[in-house]
Amino acid sequence: MTPVTDALALLLRGTLGDEASIARGADLLRLVEALGQRRDDADVRAFAGFCRLFLRAFENCNYDMATNGEAWLLGCLAPLRPRVVLDVGANVGDWSALAAATLPGAAIHAFEIVPDTFRRLQQRAAALGGRVVANPFGLSDRAGEVEVNVVPDDSTLSSVVKLHEAATRTVACPVMAGDDYLDRAGIERVDLLKIDVEGAEHLVLAGFARALGAGRIDVIQFEYGQANILTKVLLHDYHQELEALGYVVGKLFPARIDFRAYRTEHEDFIGPNFVAVRRARDDVLAALGAS
Repeated sequence: MTPVTDALALLLRGTLGDEASIARGADLLRLVEALGQRRDDADVRAFAGFCRLFLRAFENCNYDMATNGEAWLLGCLAPLRPRVVLDVGANVGDWSALAAATLPGAAIHAFEIVPDTFRRLQQRAAALGGRVVANPFGLSDRAGEVEVNVVPDDSTLSSVVKLHEAATRTVACPVMAGDDYLDRAGIERVDLLKIDVEGAEHLVLAGFARALGAGRIDVIQFEYGQANILTKVLLHDYHQELEALGYVVGKLFPARIDFRAYRTEHEDFIGPNFVAVRRARDDVLAALGAS
C-alpha cells in the first residue's frame, strides 16, 4: 500500500470507530503530518486535491437549487403560507419561478439590475401569469446608480465587485433602498427575503435597516462565498449584525439548516447559502426542524 492508501484506510477505520479508534487517530495524525512533507509526490498532491474537493462537497458548495437546500427551504415554508417574497438578484427568474410554484399564495417581487438580463426576467414573469412582479433595478443601501461588471457569456456572474478575470463590460445600473421599496409597494411584512447579488449582500441588508430593526422580515436567505474575500465582509459580520437584530443564523444544507454559534473555522468562503430566522418566529423554526 502507498502512504496515500494507508492514510485513507486509517481515516475510514477511524471514522467507523472501534476499541482502537483512538490509537488509529494518533496514527493517522502522524501519517498526515508525514504526508504533508511530501509535496513533490504526485500521489500526495492528488490526495490533497481530493481532500479539497471532498471538503467543498461536504460543506455544500452546490449552486443547484434542486439539491443544495433552496428547494427544501421553500418546501418547509410552504405550509406556513408566506404572502410576500423578495428575490433580490433574480437574474432570469429561475428561483422566482420555483418560489411561485412552491408558494402558490405568495406575491413574489423580483429585482434584476442588468437591463439585458432584466428583459429575460420580464418575459419569464409574464409567463407566470402575474405571480412575479419584475423590477428593473437592484436593491442597495441607497438610491442612485452603481457600476456593475457584466460577464457577457454568464449573467449569473454580474456584480458590483470585479470577481472574475473574464472579459467584462461595465454598465451603470439603478438601485434603491429596500426600505423605500417596501414603502412604495405598501408592504408591511416580508416572509422571505432571498439575496443573491454576488458580493453586495451586505449593501442590500443595509437598505432594509428600518424593516430589520422593526422585525418586519422573518426569514433571510443570503449568499456568502469567495466574493466576501474581496468585499472584506466576513461571515462574522453577518452573525454579529443579524444576531443583534434578533435572528439566529445557520448554514443551508440539502435538507437542514445548521443553526450554530459563529466560530472562526466557519470562515471558509466555500458558501453558498446561509439562512437567518427571527427568534420570535417559533413556528418557522419548528418548520425548519430547529425547535
